[in-house]
Amino acid sequence: LQEALKEKTLRRIKEPTPVLGLQKAVLIQRRIYDPTFVVKEDIKDHKGGILHPKGTKINPLHHRAFRGTWFFIEGRDKSQVDWVLSQISSLVSENENPLYKIILVNGSPFELSEKHSTRFYFDQLGKLTEQFGIQKVPTKLFQEGDHLILEEVPCP
Repeated sequence: LQEALKEKTLRRIKEPTPVLGLQKAVLIQRRIYDPTFVVKEDIKDHKGGILHPKGTKINPLHHRAFRGTWFFIEGRDKSQVDWVLSQISSLVSENENPLYKIILVNGSPFELSEKHSTRFYFDQLGKLTEQFGIQKVPTKLFQEGDHLILEEVPCP
């Protein structure tokens, strides 16, 4: 039983549960994501002074930039993997130290990382796709001004 549990756990780590309900992008679509939120309780400093009173609207991008580009792809779709690798190659040619993350919604991040010598992440439990309202892949996420841009890009 212990060995079976170990095997199941390793399999799940190497091949996480896919994010369900996503479709393949067929048109280029751009959408704005506003990360502004309303403070639900007074935010106080270490001395008890109020930094942000309840009800204040805060856009985190006014305080810290979203650095780099995130790519959400279906890791079992060769055209999406090829597309993201070409995107990364373009970023590298423009900047010697580009910031990016490749986030899979299906497939093996370990297998792809090893095969392509670049790090692949996984959207565990679909938390990121849910937060950003991503419904189609591939989707590119980056900052433009005080908003984030979600760009769906079809692959050939």
